Amino acid sequence: MASFAVAEGAFGDGRFVFSLSQPQPGWWRLHNHPFGGAKSFDFQLAAADETLLAEKCAWLQSWEESVFVQNLVCQRHTPGGIAVLRGRSFRQVTPQGIGEERLLESAGDLVSTLRSEFDLDVPEAEQLWPRIVARHAALFGTA
Repeated sequence: MASFAVAEGAFGDGRFVFSLSQPQPGWWRLHNHPFGGAKSFDFQLAAADETLLAEKCAWLQSWEESVFVQNLVCQRHTPGGIAVLRGRSFRQVTPQGIGEERLLESAGDLVSTLRSEFDLDVPEAEQLWPRIVARHAALFGTA
């Protein structure tokens, strides 16, 4: 098993800057880069309960209220940053901020974006388009 050291302070991955703090004994907080999806993540160094993780994963994949059931979500780290697709919204996140940002316009655009940006060849994703458009309209009031 590999050993590692966890220490408070800033660090980077060559693109983005992160930091670690210890808000209370036994707990660590990873502070995401300024353009990250979530501001921070809390964790402990103890080994996780794999049964509990599997249950939580299954719940997030099947619970009707889960954002992962209600929305299409894809994310891929690239040499220049991170490609993010949430429903109809595609964006490139770079260390300088948000780069390209656009709304997908059609089922074909969805399939093409999945292929070009995420290396996913899933033509059957076209069938999701009506639900993606409806969810976008419900969230933002526009189709």
